[in-house]
Amino acid sequence: MMAEVRTINVSNAVDLALINNPQIKQMAEDVNVAKAQLNESFADLALPKVSLSAGFTLLDPQTVESNVINPLEEFPSSMLSLFHLGSISFPTYTNVYMDNYSAGLSVNKTLFSGFKYLNSWRLKQINLDITQKKFEDKKREVVSGTLSSFYNLFLLRENISLSEQQNITLSNQQRNVEMNYVNGTATEYDKIRVQVLNTYNRPRLLSVQNAYRTAKMAFCDSLGIKDYDQVEFVGNLLDSTNLTMENEDENTLIAQAISNDINLKALDYTIETMKITREINDGTKYPSLAAFFNFKDDYTKDSILDVDRRWITSWTTGLQLNIPVDDWLPVSRTANMVSETEANIRKSVDMRDQMRDSIALQVRSLLMQLEVSKVNISSQMEGMSQAKLGLDVANKRYNAGATPASEIIDSEFSYTQAQAAYLQAIYDYYSSVLKLKRMIGE
Repeated sequence: MMAEVRTINVSNAVDLALINNPQIKQMAEDVNVAKAQLNESFADLALPKVSLSAGFTLLDPQTVESNVINPLEEFPSSMLSLFHLGSISFPTYTNVYMDNYSAGLSVNKTLFSGFKYLNSWRLKQINLDITQKKFEDKKREVVSGTLSSFYNLFLLRENISLSEQQNITLSNQQRNVEMNYVNGTATEYDKIRVQVLNTYNRPRLLSVQNAYRTAKMAFCDSLGIKDYDQVEFVGNLLDSTNLTMENEDENTLIAQAISNDINLKALDYTIETMKITREINDGTKYPSLAAFFNFKDDYTKDSILDVDRRWITSWTTGLQLNIPVDDWLPVSRTANMVSETEANIRKSVDMRDQMRDSIALQVRSLLMQLEVSKVNISSQMEGMSQAKLGLDVANKRYNAGATPASEIIDSEFSYTQAQAAYLQAIYDYYSSVLKLKRMIGE
């Protein structure tokens, strides 16, 4: 039982490309990573460092015993006899035990550090913004490439149809000319001419068929389709003419292209990142202030004279101020890092100006290509009409015996070439529109 053929139109193709493109999947995860990094940075900015601790210490018996105090041992035996204390029993005292327990809480928060944490958070926000924009740009790139590949299949399919039709026509012409040559009504030149054209067309047909098969395999792979033989793409090359430029004003398109170019955006974000980095480096010159609070609970005695242990609470709190000195020196590492960053910022600004000029040049070039493509479509359409008219005239003259078979052959070949050129002109116009729309972010 044969597998059912799956039909895919242009909308289905775009959806499949967006779902199955591996780079889009990876960049979606890049966005998730950037969001997590932003949240991490916010935690550093807003939340204190809090930790709980618990401890258990086991001491060896010798250490415990060496810390036991017996009051009688502190007096000479003669003195004990004098006061008749030798027979009296005194308790022993210690504050060292084999088993020791403790629990604690520690809270630390940097109150000011030259805006280090705030600027770090700003850097992560910039990273998230550019990552999201690169993700959206990649999706536009995939859509544009999918549309171009989709209609390229129909261009190749039309070329196959033209080559097949020409192959049939030339084969019929060759048989007729060879018969007429035997009958003496066709020249040897006519016979050689049709044989040469027929021989030339057969490998051309095979080449176009292979090109279509290769393009279909590559396109199916980009859509995540493995069984490409069971897929049929639905549509027509002329459907691509529905894609047009609503606005062809040069200044408007240049402004849109500049505002949507992902490389220019990335450079703008790089410049902004360097500015913030400069602030971070410069911020190391300023004092840093931190607050701390420590709480502790120990299972011990208040005094060595106490009989029993209990949980005893203690705490400390305060502020810690650090004032850098060497960072203020003009030859310090910080000063040189700031100078280095400023030089890189100036360099990047110059690069941005060059990039803007390059984008404007690309837009102007594509607009000129559109104009050429429009004129070319019109010219090729007229040329195709003329070639068809020439073929009709050649057929009439040949049927009337007023022209040799070579004229028919040449007219057939010219008409096929004109049709192919017209279809190629349509695709070239469509490709130029796609490129321009891609640049302006549509």
